[in-house]
Amino acid sequence: MAEQAPKPGDKQRYILGLILAVAALMPSVVWLALLVAERGEFGGWGNPAEMAATLLVVLLVVALGVMAFKLSRVLEYIDPEQIDFPALSESFSDSGGRLAAYLERPPPRPFEADCLAPIWNGLFPPAARLAIALLLPLMLIMLALLSYMVLGATEADRIIDQGPVNTAMATVTAVKEKHDRNGGRYFETRYRFKAVAGTTDLHSMSFADHTELRPGDLASVEYMASDPSLNRLEEMRTTPIDPNAILLPVWAITLVFLPSFGVYVWWRRRFACVLLTEGVLVDAAIESLRRGGRGAVFCKVEYRLQGLVSRKRLAVPADPSLYATLHNRRQQHRTIKVLAHPERFGSVYLIEPILAAAR
Repeated sequence: MAEQAPKPGDKQRYILGLILAVAALMPSVVWLALLVAERGEFGGWGNPAEMAATLLVVLLVVALGVMAFKLSRVLEYIDPEQIDFPALSESFSDSGGRLAAYLERPPPRPFEADCLAPIWNGLFPPAARLAIALLLPLMLIMLALLSYMVLGATEADRIIDQGPVNTAMATVTAVKEKHDRNGGRYFETRYRFKAVAGTTDLHSMSFADHTELRPGDLASVEYMASDPSLNRLEEMRTTPIDPNAILLPVWAITLVFLPSFGVYVWWRRRFACVLLTEGVLVDAAIESLRRGGRGAVFCKVEYRLQGLVSRKRLAVPADPSLYATLHNRRQQHRTIKVLAHPERFGSVYLIEPILAAAR
């Protein structure tokens, strides 16, 4: 039972115990390893010093496990007396009871941005908005730098594509299969050719994802008439990097992600606006409740509105401190006050913490 867990006051003690156990475990493991190395063999108990070192390591590992378990119990502790919702942050609060008075008016209500703010902040906290506002430009800058680097590496190909080019027959001297850092495979083909009859052979290399060429084969090479050092075998490239394999997926993901994220934010804000202007306050029973990552709370409620019983997913303000109160309300079969739309949307909003802060 969560109510039987250690109280939060023990948290610092268990954290200190974990630190000390880890600090003691590291030299103990080194000591044991040195003793085994000196013996020159593995297995068996060895001398008394080895037995003592082994016992110490085992005890420290057990202590680590116990401390970690105790700390997890502390973090999961729920005060059974916590029935009322705690005070929320300033961004979630109903300053002066304005939202409470606004919701007492029958729907549809005229839109008021000040009343929307605490609901919208609960769905999309200011800290998250700031992080995204900084992240999106940074992502675009990184994409621009990546594009610049790839285009710089493939400059020779673009120059050859612009022409004019001459062609000649080249002799393949070597073909090597290579792999990039991501495990991708490509072939490096070395060759020699004469740009002008009677001149010295030019040695160069081209790259491709696949090739049937072998040393000694003849292949057509295209080179710039003004600078034969800029050359490549036909249907190959001058660099191991395939710009299409890098840029196309990255930009495709970006062009899909950015509009999708914009649509999601627009939909969530519309959800908040419609609930604010057309929603009604109802009492709901908590049907299921669980914790998510980073303090998120997932909750499903049941409520009666206009003679119909509805079961829907609950939109909870972004504050992990709400879990304890929701847990106790569910354990004691007590209701919570939510803002629900009589006809639209599949979610309702937990409005009671915001309204309670103004009392």
